[in-house]
Amino acid sequence: METGELVLGQATPGGWKEISRAQVVGSGTRSQPALANGRLYVRDRNQLVCLEMP
Repeated sequence: METGELVLGQATPGGWKEISRAQVVGSGTRSQPALANGRLYVRDRNQLVCLEMP
């Protein structure tokens, strides 16, 4: 996630299929996203973003 993009995909025995892609924080982030209570937390050097997961 060094580019700040979040990629949603489906992994199957037949391969990988990208479903969507979104820029959620700036580039250069080295932290791992955290999932808790249906929310995905992503941070970079300047901000913390909380995304509600369906």
